[in-house]
Amino acid sequence: MLMVVGTLLMSGTERYVLDGILPPESISVDQSNLYISSGLKVSIFRLSDMKYIRSFGKKGEGPGEFINLFDDLGLVLNVLPDKIFINSRNRITYYSKEGRFINEFRVRNGALLKPVGGNYVGFRRYSVDNIVYNFVTLYDKNFKVIKDIYREKYWYQQGKEIDPVTNVRPPLYHVFKGRIYTKSGNGNIHVLNSRGDLIGKTDVTIGTQTVTDEHKRGYHEYYRTHPLY
Repeated sequence: MLMVVGTLLMSGTERYVLDGILPPESISVDQSNLYISSGLKVSIFRLSDMKYIRSFGKKGEGPGEFINLFDDLGLVLNVLPDKIFINSRNRITYYSKEGRFINEFRVRNGALLKPVGGNYVGFRRYSVDNIVYNFVTLYDKNFKVIKDIYREKYWYQQGKEIDPVTNVRPPLYHVFKGRIYTKSGNGNIHVLNSRGDLIGKTDVTIGTQTVTDEHKRGYHEYYRTHPLY
């Protein structure tokens, strides 16, 4: 098991100091290396002894440059069998496992993309009948939309009162062994194949909690004072 705390990496009973990694945002490993994104930089370490190999990435819009994926998140990376797959704002970039730039693709209104089979799954946001939704969306190998496989109402609707208890995070979805797992607002898990076909689901009954005025005041104070809002 690997755990990164600040610049300290712990692997079993071993501990290593990873210079310049504060805070780590995305971590992936393969048989040889450890890959960590921190801000707009990706660093590669040899897994056997945590020896630093190289870093790449900086702010910009040219090849090998990145823009924050979100205001509070720099990059998200995934390690594929033969290369590194990096999400930044409106862009997918491929690097070799040695940290050499390969190529990149522009992605319109798509984020947090993950490979699944020969396709990709990610999330996007747009309006339907004047209501804004977050969608989990299936893309083909060229990052063209195949179809939406899940949607939930976005927490902010222009001109309407903010619901203080709506989850402001993007929808939850994961990829494991070629399958897509999405979590609905009521706690149910839907399982889909790499073509976006539903192949299973769980039925979970979750009790409701009464939202008091104290809860509402707490949420309103959070959004009123938090620097992102």
